[in-house]
Amino acid sequence: MTDSRPLAAGARYGHTNVIARDWNVLAAFYERVFGCLPVPPERDYSGEALER
Repeated sequence: MTDSRPLAAGARYGHTNVIARDWNVLAAFYERVFGCLPVPPERDYSGEALER
């Protein structure tokens, strides 16, 4: 059986949140089993309070 639902044009996958007792062990699993690479979050903080 195949899934025949239409795909959303331009949709992208962005994030999954997985809860674990030890995130380092979980990260190592994904790196080892799936070949994932750690990607640090992008931070671009700005605003009046930070500019002082």
